[in-house]
Amino acid sequence: MKLKISIFFVFLSALLFASTASAWLKQGVMLCNGTNESINAAVGVIEDESKRSLGWLELTAQECLPIYKKDISGMDLFYVYAKGEEKIWSSNSTKGEAFCMQSEEDFDLVYPDCQDDGIAQVFYMPVKVDGRKLVEYTFK
Repeated sequence: MKLKISIFFVFLSALLFASTASAWLKQGVMLCNGTNESINAAVGVIEDESKRSLGWLELTAQECLPIYKKDISGMDLFYVYAKGEEKIWSSNSTKGEAFCMQSEEDFDLVYPDCQDDGIAQVFYMPVKVDGRKLVEYTFK
């Protein structure tokens, strides 16, 4: 019985945090972890015809956090990538978009920085903006 109450409390806390975080973030990209493991996430955006990638955002199970806080309503798409112990959320060359990424360290890169040592180019998954100022994406 105590385990059920604890799980319910953790779920309720995560839900409250996610709704609170969405309330104070008025624009940008909010990433959520809908899994039961911790993941590291990144976002890719196209700003002024340049590809910019930001990461790593560490998300614990059921956690939501902002990663990009600018108005995205003028964009058609933004792109996401994440990795956990058991799964990688990425895309392929026909559906996704290639962005730069550092495998271990935090990064804020503008393409074509991918030629530097320790930086790779990977395909992020597209997410539609549909004119919204704030978009929340959940990794499942």
